[in-house]
Amino acid sequence: VIKMREYRRVVKDWLRTVDREELNAVLKSAIFTPDELEYIKMRIIEGKSFKLIAIDSGISRSGMAKISDRVAMKIYKAISKYRM
Repeated sequence: VIKMREYRRVVKDWLRTVDREELNAVLKSAIFTPDELEYIKMRIIEGKSFKLIAIDSGISRSGMAKISDRVAMKIYKAISKYRM
């Protein structure tokens, strides 16, 4: 069994309760690559599944997992700054 990294769990829980205003503030405070921004748009805003995003983007699942992990780390850091 693969354990979810703690920062990913924090981000996942935060996304369940965040309002649009706070989400926009956190997303503006982090610097994302175009691939990461596309992932955020498809996953968070459009609500697409991870598998569907990988298919739509033409990126392998492992490549998409790396993008997802980078996005989670950046959002985690932004959440930490935003809450302080």
